[in-house]
Amino acid sequence: MSDHEHWQLDGSAPELYERYLVPAITSVWATDLIDRAAPQPGDRVLDVACGTGAVTPLAVERVTTGRVVGLDVNLGMLAVRMRGRPRFLHRQRSSPRHLPG
Repeated sequence: MSDHEHWQLDGSAPELYERYLVPAITSVWATDLIDRAAPQPGDRVLDVACGTGAVTPLAVERVTTGRVVGLDVNLGMLAVRMRGRPRFLHRQRSSPRHLPG
């Protein structure tokens, strides 16, 4: 193996985002964000531009009987989010521009 080969990444951009950026960067502020928002059981949460969903499972844990919707325009990011996450309540491919007024 040449010196540069072990630095090559394999996988899709959403998978790599989930594997490397979420643990290193996104999860740090996701916990702080959900603590500040403080959703309660029964609340409804809309995670706009949810990506692979660093915030979404934290919201699901808090609202228990409520509803959490993850919204993103990128199907690849949403697909990564849905893998292995049966408690994720709902995902929607859409843009925040199309939310009702």
